[in-house]
Amino acid sequence: MKGIIWFYPALTCEASRIAQQNCFKLHLEKPEALFMEIELQKVSDSEKGILANLLQLCMHDYTEFEPFEIGSDGRFHYRWFDAYFQEECRYAYLLKVENNLGGFVLVRKNPDKEDWDYQIAEFFILRRYRNQGIGTTVANKTLERFEGLWEISYSIANKPALKFWKKVSEHYSNVEHQTHFDGNDRSRYLIHTAK
Repeated sequence: MKGIIWFYPALTCEASRIAQQNCFKLHLEKPEALFMEIELQKVSDSEKGILANLLQLCMHDYTEFEPFEIGSDGRFHYRWFDAYFQEECRYAYLLKVENNLGGFVLVRKNPDKEDWDYQIAEFFILRRYRNQGIGTTVANKTLERFEGLWEISYSIANKPALKFWKKVSEHYSNVEHQTHFDGNDRSRYLIHTAK
């Protein structure tokens, strides 16, 4: 699966349609994000170290809301990291903004399809690129990439995640929000996407 490049606004998309086959019309809420080149590409084997480094920043951010412990080596350990390069049901994407690293998205496909089809396992935008409409755009394009029922869960203590995923969910008509699901201190959105 080749990377997808998005340009803002629609005029730029039209102008670059010949050069970029995977171009989408997007609307951002923040004017400062206009004319930014955003790329979401699958992580290659040679980029595993980059993803591992970004995961350290992500997990550090999460410690504000969840009790992740740092290892004796001074690093957080993400137990599913290798699975994203070994299992066919996991997908890792790097986000680039103007050719600079901007974050990542980790997606998991449910092989059993008991409760949901896909899950955003981790979603991380560097602080520099937050509150500009980039995260919302990337989240929506990720959800639209695969048709089915998506699960997005997060700690109830994570108020920024609640606000962010609530905003993302407003783009869809078939949405369910649950708190304390499965008896723990987590909330989740179930979002059905269809092409």
